[in-house]
Amino acid sequence: MKVKWCREINVQARKIAFEEIRREALMRNKVLLKVRDDGYYNKLTKENLNIELKKIHEEINDNVEEMREKLNKYQHQRHWLLWHVHSTIANYGHMLFCFPELYDPAIHVTRGEMLEKTGKDVDVQATVEGPQLYILGQSKSTAEDQMKCILSRQEDLRDLKNPTETDSGIEVCDIMRFMNGDNPDTEMEDGTQHGGDYGCPGCDGNINSSYDLQYKIQRTYKTLECKRNLVLSRPAGRKGRLHLFKNMKVGELKEELKGRGRSGEGKRKELQKELSGILGRTTRLPALLHPGDVSVEELNLQRYEVLFFEALHCSMNHIKNALQELPHHITDIDSLIKLK
Repeated sequence: MKVKWCREINVQARKIAFEEIRREALMRNKVLLKVRDDGYYNKLTKENLNIELKKIHEEINDNVEEMREKLNKYQHQRHWLLWHVHSTIANYGHMLFCFPELYDPAIHVTRGEMLEKTGKDVDVQATVEGPQLYILGQSKSTAEDQMKCILSRQEDLRDLKNPTETDSGIEVCDIMRFMNGDNPDTEMEDGTQHGGDYGCPGCDGNINSSYDLQYKIQRTYKTLECKRNLVLSRPAGRKGRLHLFKNMKVGELKEELKGRGRSGEGKRKELQKELSGILGRTTRLPALLHPGDVSVEELNLQRYEVLFFEALHCSMNHIKNALQELPHHITDIDSLIKLK
């Protein structure tokens, strides 16, 4: 594979097309879905619509047709999360991508509804969110190697405009919602530098000010489109390279800073620091938006968010410690029995 922003590389990987994963999940979980044809919604009364919308915490009003369309929409769309990780196995680096379908009580039955319907106690959320293998292959941890599968992933995302059909011909829309993984993988996905003074992939907060609460709460989450605009708005970002702001010469730094409304005066180290402050850790285009002429809309990523923490890693052993400590602070007997 040869592209202008990447050296020539060999890809040794296996991939299951996202379209196939979506279709197979629809068949596998069909007993857990609330997908129905339009005739069902046309028969619902205002009272029925109120009940169904309240179950999923949606607003109700006096417009029956509007509520009917809203319920129909929410019960015909699924959301997906991409989980990405790099690891070393037998001295070889490997990359793994998985697609868990996200549980949503709007389209999936609840555990109680499943029990009432079948008499079986099924952990619906765990069943729905079981990860499905997407890509597995050998890969180094360099930025160039991590870009191996981008073109193939872009093809799958473009296909999201085509809904998936049930065996009875009912269309279900799929939405790419979240990406999660270890820090290096999330940093690659949303175009941030690895390490350094800007430790949060989700915002432009400087780690040296992490104890300043007022400063931290003013940091805002940056979407892929925000980062794309930040990179492409000035000359260096439009060069088509992967590492856009790496090893810039003094003249290039001055030109870039002047283009961003700064004076562009000072020594190289000062100029580099000032540019880093403006970019707030954004050092390249988000991976999926390479080579720069790809838009969020084209890839159906309008609602896509890169999560900047992994809950299981962040909370490892903390829950256990909290459960051990809590009994020493509770005097209510019933609560103590529940904890034990």
